[in-house]
Amino acid sequence: MKRIFLALSIIAVVIACNKSECIKKADNNGFLAVRLTDAPALYDSVNVDVVGVEVHSNTTGWVSLAIPAPGIYNLLQYTNGLDTLLATTTLPAGTISQIRLILGANNAVTKNGITYPMTVPSGSESGLKLQVHSDIVAGDTTIMQLDFDAASSVVEEGNGDFHLKPVLRAVIL
Repeated sequence: MKRIFLALSIIAVVIACNKSECIKKADNNGFLAVRLTDAPALYDSVNVDVVGVEVHSNTTGWVSLAIPAPGIYNLLQYTNGLDTLLATTTLPAGTISQIRLILGANNAVTKNGITYPMTVPSGSESGLKLQVHSDIVAGDTTIMQLDFDAASSVVEEGNGDFHLKPVLRAVIL
């Protein structure tokens, strides 16, 4: 009787292991959350118009991420440890090599109470690309923080025009 019980127990364990392996193979996805943060800058506001976020994965190529609140983000609201959720997606397990932040035309800086439009070289065409090289692990959440340096990114020209030449880095938390 003990041998029968032992044999049935071993069979049950083998079946359970096979089921969990099958479940892992069927759901081979991980979750990616992209958050936005900034360092303080000497402006009243630095507004960037985020219209798209994409990542390049070795399993899927370029993928557009869902942006819960597309629109204008004042980078200076996300300083001193504050951040905001920018985009999310579910991806098959693999490696993401790049992230692309696509900006619209409504970028502006406010200095001493006066708002100036900012032009962004190639921000709306090819996007702002960053190398990241991070693994997406099945069943796990990967949090990527885009650390925007507004103080270094805003360039004031001698004629009073402003340009946004983004200085940012991606950090996996």
